[in-house]
Amino acid sequence: MKQTLYLCHQLYNSALEQRIRAYNQNKKSLGYYDQQNELPAFKKEFPECKSVLDRDLNASVNILQVGRGATKFTLGEICQWTGQ
Repeated sequence: MKQTLYLCHQLYNSALEQRIRAYNQNKKSLGYYDQQNELPAFKKEFPECKSVLDRDLNASVNILQVGRGATKFTLGEICQWTGQ
């Protein structure tokens, strides 16, 4: 469970950073579908993600949608919320 949380938290923070960089450099807003389409390549690049359910990876990207969040989280914060 901790490995799944760690990988999802890494993906969330990376996706947030990608959105910020895309906007700051190109004034382009990335959305859920833009990033969701990159998940198969992400899983190939990081084989340790094969153990994580696709639904969990999708949720890590989906939570960034407008009004749902735009805050970097630490693994410690996530573990506190989930009781891990």
